[in-house]
Amino acid sequence: MLDDAQLKKLILDVLKVPTVRTQQRKIGASGIGNPCAYCLATSLIGGQGGKIGQYWLGARIGDAIHALLEHEAEKYLNTTNGKFKYFAGARLEKSVYIGTVPNYGDIYSTPDLYLTAENHLVDYKTSKRSKVDMYRLDNSTIPTQYIYQVMLYARALIAAGHPVDKISFVFINRDGTSDRDVVVISFDYDETLANEAWDRLLLAWQWLEDGNDPETLPSDPNCYVCSNVLHRMGP
Repeated sequence: MLDDAQLKKLILDVLKVPTVRTQQRKIGASGIGNPCAYCLATSLIGGQGGKIGQYWLGARIGDAIHALLEHEAEKYLNTTNGKFKYFAGARLEKSVYIGTVPNYGDIYSTPDLYLTAENHLVDYKTSKRSKVDMYRLDNSTIPTQYIYQVMLYARALIAAGHPVDKISFVFINRDGTSDRDVVVISFDYDETLANEAWDRLLLAWQWLEDGNDPETLPSDPNCYVCSNVLHRMGP
């Protein structure tokens, strides 16, 4: 019979089984906008896939919420009336072509939700009350990485013939308790920002192709991966 420690280990092992997201080797839209120069470079050469840091549980909860929303929305893809009619014909976790980097390859990424009838791109983010309250008060505090990510999604959707009239983040607080802890913040597509993100990626890849060493690059002071997963910034 399992004792408490054995049961805990069993459950932890299940929770830590690598997912498609954690095993991804080629960079995607979420990584392209990473403000950390070191992480952007190492992601391009596939140096971080599958690594789980000490503070991993929040990301797993986020994966679970994404999976729940996808699973429930799938039930209403053929609905034409009622409160779930907006899911009719929606694109759920459908890959889009972001672009091609010479000598690196084609880059694809996966938006969470595109409401086809509304031309509306939706991205789910799990977070904490303290952060989301700040975003609610001042939209400019939303991380640039998040903004670049959805702008690249939108650019890809538009190029594929899916107009984007509106972009929304749906922030879901992991420490939330009520409806108030699900917050929607919306804005328009900005092609300039999408191009900024893409051009930065091209420059980073060219820098690597020129033979430069990613270890010479600094970590962003607020980089979660460098401080908690790679321990590049000390324990």
